[in-house]
Parts: sequence; C-alpha cells; structure tokens
Amino acid sequence: MKTKTAFIPPIVSALLGAAHDSATEARAKISNVKYAPYSAGDRYTKIQFDFAGVAYAGELKGRNREFVLSLDNGEGDKSVALRCMLDGDALLK
Repeated sequence: MKTKTAFIPPIVSALLGAAHDSATEARAKISNVKYAPYSAGDRYTKIQFDFAGVAYAGELKGRNREFVLSLDNGEGDKSVALRCMLDGDALLK
C-alpha cells in the first residue's frame, strides 16, 4: 500500500517559515515577564513585560486564560507575553 503525503506548495512553506522566524525574533525582544499587581475589579489576570525596552501590560484572557507564568523569564513566559501581543491584549504601560 502506498502512503500518500500532503503536498505543501513552496509559497506556503515560505510563509510558514517567515512567520516562525518573525515570532522567534519577537520573542527574543521580550524580557522581565511578571504578574502585574491585582486591582479590585480586574476580570482577568494581568501581566507586565518589556518588549524592545518598552514596558507593556497584558491580560491573560481568551486562549491565554489558563496560562501560568513560571517567572524564570524563560521561553514559556516570553511566549505567553507574545501571545498577548498577537491577540491584541497588550498595551503600552
């Protein structure tokens, strides 16, 4: 029996590669990821982080609601901050 594989057009491969590289570069610019102070009336857990030396505040909502920071400034925490930015849930502080 012959196994069929999906053909991925070169343009799609190139776009996926560019998106991956872009996310990797953006994640490298994120630092100081931590929880923001709680304020009465907050509906979502808030985080704060720096992106390219600029302070941001984000909310962990939607697909990010269940994430927990490890507070080691590692790739996981940076990925959570990046997802907040991509989802439009991060603002300049």
